[in-house]
Amino acid sequence: MKTLKTISLALTTICLTFSCSIENNEDVSSDINSINLKESFSYKISSDAIIVAPSGDISGVTDANNIENALNTVKSTGGSVYLTDGHNNTTDHYYTSRNIVVVGFNGTLMGENRNKTIINAGRQSNLVGFTPAFSPTWTVLKPWHPLASTVLQLDDSAGDVIIKNFSILVMDDQPTDPLPDFYNIDGTYLWSAIELIGGEFNTIIENVNIEGKKTQDFGNAGGLNLGWGIHVMPWDISLGFPPLRTQGNLTIKNVTLENIYNDAILLMDYKDGSMITVEDIRAKNVGYGVAVSRITDSFVIVSNADISNHDTWWAQGMWFEDINSGLEATENKISNAKWFSSIFLWDVHGAEITNNKFIDVSSFGAAIALSGGSTWNTIQQNDYKDSNLPGWTATSPDGAGAVYLNPSTLNNNIFEIKFPNNQGNTLCEMILDLGNNTIQNWQACENLGYKIPLNIKVKSNLPDINLKHRSKSLLNF
Repeated sequence: MKTLKTISLALTTICLTFSCSIENNEDVSSDINSINLKESFSYKISSDAIIVAPSGDISGVTDANNIENALNTVKSTGGSVYLTDGHNNTTDHYYTSRNIVVVGFNGTLMGENRNKTIINAGRQSNLVGFTPAFSPTWTVLKPWHPLASTVLQLDDSAGDVIIKNFSILVMDDQPTDPLPDFYNIDGTYLWSAIELIGGEFNTIIENVNIEGKKTQDFGNAGGLNLGWGIHVMPWDISLGFPPLRTQGNLTIKNVTLENIYNDAILLMDYKDGSMITVEDIRAKNVGYGVAVSRITDSFVIVSNADISNHDTWWAQGMWFEDINSGLEATENKISNAKWFSSIFLWDVHGAEITNNKFIDVSSFGAAIALSGGSTWNTIQQNDYKDSNLPGWTATSPDGAGAVYLNPSTLNNNIFEIKFPNNQGNTLCEMILDLGNNTIQNWQACENLGYKIPLNIKVKSNLPDINLKHRSKSLLNF
């Protein structure tokens, strides 16, 4: 067995290597080859740094215990937990068949990289399913149903939380035994992969891959076995319900998500002075790609996301709700959006929605829709060339154009749009303004959308229908 001095020296190298690997996601295990981690399931290096090696126990009991114990050990010092076997030529598989729940976490959970560090979540055996756990925060938010089946659950975190360089795979057709889900309906799918709720903390989640599975077995949500990907909601529940919004900075970067029924990424409840950045996201076959709700006087930047919605139920590529300043969504690509829009703004003010590309938008609605009294937003330089939108004067009473502005909208600015290919649409046909907004180069012509009476009635009511569908997510408690 290596001496403590040797291990400590190796740890120093590890820390340096990990620090350098944040951006390029390179292997980090080559410098710890000298540590024979196979001698133990985990090596406790010090009170604030622990290496956890895979146990080989496919029941999911040992790895879950080791990871949870390590996180609990380092949380008081803001330390780090490294998932690695110490060898750069192996893929490390960890197995968990229950929630990893840690209260008051402050620190880092890090793998080698998302291709080499794999957390497999599923049943303990053919007879015993994934075991949900009592979440302290859910106990307050939903006292009638506080159980949650989440792979990694961090409640009431404090300080800084860093999560990076690993994958979470849910490949089990029925991960849990039938149990009431968030909506009190028996289900066998897992709620979410990563959830941080309660507390006040800064967060970095990067170089992470989350993947569910398509399956038609009983109890899965729309043929998918994973409900949500990443959910971050730093509420302060110390004063009871409803909790207060708290301040914190959040970065989600270089994350891939696939086969998720509801929201790939759901972010909520940040108060004044927060900074939220979501960039370089790839979300495939998901409900909502990025949903952001209830943010006050903060910066929210969503950029370079590539999102494709699944066909199970109608959802937007991006949903923004109750954001009173500082939102910017730019350089994103959204495909196969099925509901009223690809990007939906409800009660959003002062946002910039620019340079986004829309592909195969549903003919039911618009690529971008504003409602809920949204004001002073800028919609500029968005690309609808491959959207297949026919325009609001289409024969279909549903129409379909580039931008829809609800009667409640005011002082929004729309200009410099790129029209669909081979449609020959005019600006009047691509923008349906039922509010009081500014349209650049608005032509001296009738808004042709008004020619279809049913269209006006349906369009003015659509946001309410949309909110009904939006309740499928955790946005509405």
